[in-house]
Amino acid sequence: MKAKEFGQFIETFITLLNDVGADESTKAWEQTLPLFEQNPEATVVQLTKAISKISPTSEVTGIQAAKLISMIPSLISFLQKPAKKAYIIDCEKLKTALLPFENIAISEIVQSTLNDIKFEEQKKLQKELEKQQKQQKEAALINHYVSKLESSLGNAEKFPAIVEEIKEKNKGGKNAELSVAAIKKIAHEFTRALMSELNSKAKALAAINYRHETLMIGRAKSQATGDRTAA
Repeated sequence: MKAKEFGQFIETFITLLNDVGADESTKAWEQTLPLFEQNPEATVVQLTKAISKISPTSEVTGIQAAKLISMIPSLISFLQKPAKKAYIIDCEKLKTALLPFENIAISEIVQSTLNDIKFEEQKKLQKELEKQQKQQKEAALINHYVSKLESSLGNAEKFPAIVEEIKEKNKGGKNAELSVAAIKKIAHEFTRALMSELNSKAKALAAINYRHETLMIGRAKSQATGDRTAA
């Protein structure tokens, strides 16, 4: 279930508690609302997993999680017949997540969880940015090497050196400047061979060399017969 939907359910429950004068219980549940309101598209399961990872260190005073933990079984019992099963499952998940922190203030649990979620989102965004930058750099390298191969095509010394340079750029595993996929792309752009035919680094490099070697063989034959042909 989405946090937004579960949060709306909690708000309705808070109204009920308010109506019967359960002030401390009302405040306890109210303190959980930011968790759902600030992460509306997350699922409750994702939020409870985030709670389980926090390490509260401050001594924040206030209503402790034990208050919620003690109420959840009764809430589940109340929901057994009329409610969607998803509400019951998510209530159980919330209780399980809160159990290790029963003597911690609810406000601290919520704030620590929100901080951790924000930190993880920032890490994710940073990784995505780094991925995009790597892709842009790799795209530039692909264009660079296609151009270098074209300009050195038919040169017995320069062409093999550029192929070796491409191989060197592929060293380093995940940190390689040129991935195997990039080498396949270079081969595709340079030879116009189908990507389906370039299904390995070896085949991509072979296709690159084949175009060069075919030209060199053609030239040699022309020289042998006294003819001159254009590359």
